[in-house]
Amino acid sequence: MSATTTNGKNKAIDIPLPREHGAWVMLYAPVIIAAFRVGSVPFIPFSLLLFAITGAFLSRHAAELVLRGKGSGKTKIWLFFHLLITFVSAGFLLIRDDALGIAMIFLAVLMLFALHAWLSVIPSRKRLDRTVWGELLGIAALCLTGPATWIVCTSHAPFESWLEWGACLMFFGSGIFHVKMLLESGKLAKVNTPEMYQRIVGPSRFYHLLVIPLALLPACLLGMRGLWIALAFLPITYRAWRGILHPPCTIPPLRKVGYMETLYSVWFICCIII
Repeated sequence: MSATTTNGKNKAIDIPLPREHGAWVMLYAPVIIAAFRVGSVPFIPFSLLLFAITGAFLSRHAAELVLRGKGSGKTKIWLFFHLLITFVSAGFLLIRDDALGIAMIFLAVLMLFALHAWLSVIPSRKRLDRTVWGELLGIAALCLTGPATWIVCTSHAPFESWLEWGACLMFFGSGIFHVKMLLESGKLAKVNTPEMYQRIVGPSRFYHLLVIPLALLPACLLGMRGLWIALAFLPITYRAWRGILHPPCTIPPLRKVGYMETLYSVWFICCIII
């Protein structure tokens, strides 16, 4: 991302911002859900948490660019700046009574981000961090912002917070499998065989066969509250199985796909909060 000035010369600021817009939704959706579920949010600690998780997210992207030898000459400066924001904000949070819980969450996030960055630089024909399992690893780290919000607001992370983390991981994981299938679907037009069909839709079908019973389980155990959890997964389940049964022969417009995934995320957030 760059900005320009009007002094006759263009001067690029070159802020290293992640291009994956969906990752921003994955980062903040668990925070929004947890904040509404808690009901009472202390302003200063919550603000420090937002600074810390945003700084960590931006640091991960800048560190990945540095490790891969990409980015501009200012990327290392931005990396230092983002790390400074992260550790200063986290440092103030760690002087609270719930320091151990916050420290464990941040340690887990740093380890997952470090592993994800390491996958991005391993020599391979295909970037391992862009595989399904690599992206699920990143989602697991991003969704830890939910339990972190519970700890900051209530001094502990109850079992409910980890259920929300699991629900977010399942929901956003669905998008990974579905979009990967769409990107592969162009091969159907070239080689429209049963073997190619199974290769393209197989991973998404397997994943969503697991998601359906897990999404319906709360409805059986919790009654009306569980029904809202099941409804949260309804649009993406329909979207996934429509693609599985009738995979497109061409790659659809990715911008439209991104907009629809954002709408599904808003629906998910509202249903989980209810």
